[in-house]
Amino acid sequence: MAKSEKYWERMSKNIQDPSQTYNKRPDISSKDAEFIKRYVKKNHELIDIGSGTGQVTNKILPFVKNIVAVETFRGLSEYIINDPNMLVINAKLEGFLIRKEFDIAISTGVMQCFPKEKVIDLYSNIFQMLKKDGLLIMRIHCGLNETVVIDKSEEIGGEYFAEYRQVDEEKKRLEETGFSEVKVIDEAPDELNVWENTRHFMFVCKK
Repeated sequence: MAKSEKYWERMSKNIQDPSQTYNKRPDISSKDAEFIKRYVKKNHELIDIGSGTGQVTNKILPFVKNIVAVETFRGLSEYIINDPNMLVINAKLEGFLIRKEFDIAISTGVMQCFPKEKVIDLYSNIFQMLKKDGLLIMRIHCGLNETVVIDKSEEIGGEYFAEYRQVDEEKKRLEETGFSEVKVIDEAPDELNVWENTRHFMFVCKK
């Protein structure tokens, strides 16, 4: 099991409040949700890849038709609201693919937990699950001038993995997946951008 997966597995077993998943960072789920709400319509069907405790997807549900929330760890997904228009699937994100097409796929703060080789497959599967002209909307922590790899985090007290891929390279990677238009928007809250060599960006990718 990868270091990041081990970390989140431990978190899922010990979590007592959704705020614990922010790893000493502020809860910016409302800002993520407000950004995503610009693009959604009441008749839209969404899929949330790596929905965690549902702090974003819970806020989006009233504004769309339905959501499929995909989260590996049941201990995290227990905080996702119980609603007939919310379907929770506990499954590994790697290799996840269902025979359904969505208007929008969302993923906030997840993709940097996967190395480049695996994220390419994730993007490919998400692309296949989108309708024609569908959107993938993400917040990703990226490197500014180069890719930055974190193999251990003193801040959260133990082993961890994150790959903050250089932002222009990540944009190109999404275009090579097949997305016809990839917008990189520098609107993530400044309180997340605590290091000079990395930054959180919003990606809006059109199939």
